[in-house]
Amino acid sequence: MTKLEQEENNMFKIFTILVMTLNLFLLFPTSVLAQSKIDKQAIKYYSEGTRYSEQGKVEDAITAFKKALEIDPNYADAHYNLGKTYHQKAALANDVNPDQMSSKGSPKQKYKPKWDKGLVELNLALKEFQELVRLQPKAADAFSMLGLIYHNKGEYDEAIKFNNRAIELDPTGLDGQDSRHDIALIYFYVQGKKKEAIQLLNQNLKVNPNHAFSRQLLKVIGE
Repeated sequence: MTKLEQEENNMFKIFTILVMTLNLFLLFPTSVLAQSKIDKQAIKYYSEGTRYSEQGKVEDAITAFKKALEIDPNYADAHYNLGKTYHQKAALANDVNPDQMSSKGSPKQKYKPKWDKGLVELNLALKEFQELVRLQPKAADAFSMLGLIYHNKGEYDEAIKFNNRAIELDPTGLDGQDSRHDIALIYFYVQGKKKEAIQLLNQNLKVNPNHAFSRQLLKVIGE
């Protein structure tokens, strides 16, 4: 084989490797590849937790998610769902039906600015989402949940701060929309900033005319 032929052969091998690598990423998205790195037993407990959560078995779900995290403390989805489940438990303690909630409450329920029960669960939820944003600093859904939890705790400045971060990360998506709605609730009910609340809600309806919670709150403000 001549030197030129050898160089062409090497180039062909490099090209083949690049094509195979590209195909791998097309077939297996990043999330799937990341999931493949998680311990199988942790995934098993996580799956059990999601199933229990869907069945309304809150304590069983918490136990399963915690077992998943004992095996893999960096399991982001387990942190998220454990935090959500703790928040669900706190909601039930405050007579808020989780089945009628979006991530930011339900237009069918009376607004309750500060929860006076379930504070232990709220703080446990807070820890899970704090850990999640450490693991994933651009997770808009985690920042949105932090905003909600601080809202429920009555720490409104912190709630606005974390909700604004969610909006920065996801300005047109559902997390950003829910965080605008959450801030609007604080502005209107807690701080008396009616004009600012209306502006946020109109921004939501501009990106999503079907955001029912924003539309409902605008109706309440207008009454």
